Amino acid sequence: MARKLETLGPKLAAEVERAWGRKNLASWQRKRLTVVRLIAHQQLDAKGIAKAAGVSRASVFNYRDKLITKGVKGLLSRSWAGARNPAVRGVVAEELGRALEQGKVCRAKDAQAWIAKRTRKRLTVSGAWKVLQRLDGKPKAPRKSHA
Repeated sequence: MARKLETLGPKLAAEVERAWGRKNLASWQRKRLTVVRLIAHQQLDAKGIAKAAGVSRASVFNYRDKLITKGVKGLLSRSWAGARNPAVRGVVAEELGRALEQGKVCRAKDAQAWIAKRTRKRLTVSGAWKVLQRLDGKPKAPRKSHA
């Protein structure tokens, strides 16, 4: 059975309209407000709102639920803390690049040991290989490939 969109109520609808009038909104904030405005106007069903706003049907319900529980302020905030910092960056990356050019680091296991000694961070062999690829490290001997 499909979920029904409930009305937001006049108080929340007015709050959404005030927020819509702001000029300094990011595109993702504007998209969220578009979804909840369409819910407030009750002109479309959830599938139609999702198509009109360019979001998934689940997002329509997620935005509505967030608006009801946390208000407009909660709807217009996200809790993304950003990506993790890379294990090898800056001066350490330059040193590893020089060691790679000089031939001190030939294999991913060598790079793994070098990184562990220099930064005290433990990487897997595949993680060390990814670091070497970012620094333009190439395999010592060419690998076979199909024509």
